[in-house]
Amino acid sequence: FSEYMVGSLPFFLKPLARLEQVQGDRAAGLRELERAAQNGHYLRPFARMMLAMLYAREKRYMDSRRMLLL
Repeated sequence: FSEYMVGSLPFFLKPLARLEQVQGDRAAGLRELERAAQNGHYLRPFARMMLAMLYAREKRYMDSRRMLLL
């Protein structure tokens, strides 16, 4: 989740994050959450909830709904 959020920072905040050597990638963050939602054990419900929220944020409403209904 944190990798997705750092990757979603606005362009004017990214240099500040780089000063602290914080890196992030939206696509990699989504892939990690999707993997946790599919194969995770303890964090599966949390990953599904976070994916539903992030999908809705990216206007992928059908994917968001699918995460909530499964």
